[in-house]
Amino acid sequence: MAKQEKSAAELYREERKARLAKAAKKNSKKQNKIIWNKKNKSFATVAFILALVIGISAIVLNSLGMFDRNKKMMTVGEAEVDKYEVVYYSSRVYQNLFEMSMQYDQYGEGYGQMLTGLDWQTQPDKQAFSGVVEGVENPTVADYIVSQAKTEIQRVKAYVKYAEDNGITLDAEGLAEVQSVINDMKTAAQNSGYGYANFLRSEYGYGKGMTPKLFEKIITEAVLAEKVQELKNEEITASYDALSDAEIEKLFTDNLKKFGVVSYRSYTVNAADEAEMEAAKKTAETLATVEGEEAFLKTVSELEEALKNEKFADYLTDDTLTLTEDESYESVAGVAHDHDYDHGEAGASEAEKCGEWLFDAEREAGDTYIAENTGKGYTVYMVTEPVHKVDSEYTYDVRHILVKFPEENEEEAAADETAEDADETENKTEDKEEEKEPVKAELLDTSAYEAVVDIDVDIENVKNPELYMKAQDILKEYLDGENTEEAFAELAKKYSEDGNAEDGGIYEDVTKGYMVAEFENWAYEEGRKAGDVGIVETEFGYHIMYFIKTEEASSWISVIKDTGISEDYTEFEEGIIEAVPVADYNTKYISDVKDFLKLNARTLISNNTQSTQITF
Repeated sequence: MAKQEKSAAELYREERKARLAKAAKKNSKKQNKIIWNKKNKSFATVAFILALVIGISAIVLNSLGMFDRNKKMMTVGEAEVDKYEVVYYSSRVYQNLFEMSMQYDQYGEGYGQMLTGLDWQTQPDKQAFSGVVEGVENPTVADYIVSQAKTEIQRVKAYVKYAEDNGITLDAEGLAEVQSVINDMKTAAQNSGYGYANFLRSEYGYGKGMTPKLFEKIITEAVLAEKVQELKNEEITASYDALSDAEIEKLFTDNLKKFGVVSYRSYTVNAADEAEMEAAKKTAETLATVEGEEAFLKTVSELEEALKNEKFADYLTDDTLTLTEDESYESVAGVAHDHDYDHGEAGASEAEKCGEWLFDAEREAGDTYIAENTGKGYTVYMVTEPVHKVDSEYTYDVRHILVKFPEENEEEAAADETAEDADETENKTEDKEEEKEPVKAELLDTSAYEAVVDIDVDIENVKNPELYMKAQDILKEYLDGENTEEAFAELAKKYSEDGNAEDGGIYEDVTKGYMVAEFENWAYEEGRKAGDVGIVETEFGYHIMYFIKTEEASSWISVIKDTGISEDYTEFEEGIIEAVPVADYNTKYISDVKDFLKLNARTLISNNTQSTQITF
């Protein structure tokens, strides 16, 4: 049977159905694309926001030092050292050097740099360091500072390790000291308008990686180290205080070169060149054969006379020309550097051999020794006092009232003023001119006073009679009063022209050589006792003196004890430091430490100088 053909209506319906199906499929794809695009856009937006948050957080965290913390710069023994510990110690070293340099500069420009190595007005990284810094070629002062910080960290860690091994901890006093430092830092932060944590991170503190926790750790370790030092020093000191007199005497006799001193006379026979050395040697040998100091000085004087020295006779009376008293072995041996002595057998210098000779226990007064100065002559030594114990040294306390001599410009001004006045009145007073009696100095009569009065002034040669009599009037006012130290102090406040007038004119713990000779001679005069008063003339004026007391500052026993304590403590410290060697030293962080020193320098220099020439 033939297939029936579809009608036109059926064909239309099928075609329409197919078309709708195709359209539906197309619309479905489009809708899916729109949805996917919307999802993409939402994801991108979220991703962007998330990245922005992460970026901002990273900046904030970095500013807080979160990414810079726990940057181990080295290990000391088993202890890890954070980079910001090195920043802290470097900052402390720099600030101490800065303060010392600035203070020393008050005594003269450049004086601070000479004594500390730091020019406080210049960045440390812009100054060459004159010494050696391990591992650094052509070091700057900044390199030196960082190296010193490294050394100090090792020292502190050594003490902390010793404390841990020996069960030493901070007591209540030590903990209070730590808290005091923290409180001071908090106060500084408050005064600067910072929060405590932010202040520690700022350029006024110790960098962005410094935290309150790390700061407390550093301070705690430093205080603990101080406690260990104190305990160990007390322990060693106690061991020397417990020594008997016989044990101390044995320490002296067994160590003459360390504790003893010698006195001797010396004279050098010079030679201009090698050709004159033989003649110089014969002259030195002749001098070395004389017996006794008197013959030695007489021969030396004759030698100087033969050299056409007009002051040859001074050698007979002036001990400063030939006499050396109480010289240590080290000082004698050190002469080698000054006189270029020849180095003899086994590398020992002539000076060292001379020292061995001088400090021989068998040496006697009058013994002589000849030392050769390479190509320059010979020096003859004569022992005046063989190796012996050092004399005790004393300090004294004294009050004084200074009647000051006028400065030269003041005297000139006064003379000019007097001349001008004289010119103005000369014509008016010619007929009535009266001849003024010159001021005469008279010695104060002290017979009516019980106090001991020592007028150490040559009345015939007094420099300024008028001021001298003023000084006597002040002394008389004291003698007519209560005769107490307090009364003298009040007069010093009233009359003294010295810088310590407000303190009652007091000088305490004065050591030998600190004051001018006349002042010192009065204070050290034999028999001087508390309450003694007097007048002394010096280059500065007239000093009305009041003696308070004398104290023994050192003796041969204290020298032995102090030396032993110092040596034993040094040995202890070197031992514990050697036990905690530095390892894994990360040099890549040194530049970071030095960068922070620049911030320190900028702050300190800006705060302490008016100069506009400072370059940061």
